[in-house]
Amino acid sequence: MRVASGIPTHLFTDSVAIERKSVSVDAGLSPIETWASHLTCVACAIQPVSTSKARLYGAERATRMFTMFTAPGQDITTKDRVVIDETRTGATVTRRFEVVGVQDLVTGGAVLEIDLEAVDATP
Repeated sequence: MRVASGIPTHLFTDSVAIERKSVSVDAGLSPIETWASHLTCVACAIQPVSTSKARLYGAERATRMFTMFTAPGQDITTKDRVVIDETRTGATVTRRFEVVGVQDLVTGGAVLEIDLEAVDATP
């Protein structure tokens, strides 16, 4: 069932937090990156990239690439990262993904498509 706006929210089975990066400098003028909470409880669906997208990222990088689908209008940019807690074999694992692209090329505004790269060691 689709809602009136055309957003397929019933497919958004994941809930993530979005953190935004800011850069400052320390006393020695070296850059310091910090991450702060930006959005919470963003309903979405995350899946490995499609075969056609995997070719864009190359063989070594493709296994770490994912696509996140969420409602349009979200304030998500390439300065952000996605954080999700998953339960695996009874333990909660936190995964982080850097946003590498934000686009809506396929759905005509019904869904925001975000390319992610896993930055943690968990596949």
